[in-house]
Amino acid sequence: MKRKLLLRIALVLIAFYLYILGLLHLFPIWVAVPLLFIALFCLFRPLKKKPRFKGYRPR
Repeated sequence: MKRKLLLRIALVLIAFYLYILGLLHLFPIWVAVPLLFIALFCLFRPLKKKPRFKGYRPR
């Protein structure tokens, strides 16, 4: 679990670095922006999962 979280955080940091390089015109920004969006989406997606109501079970 922690390994996946660290991997996602590293992906966000790399994508943010590429975004900064894109702002400096050293890397294509049209590549950096979607990469940053996907990295942030992958980071925050597990936080969205919540327990769902599956109905009442008969006794």
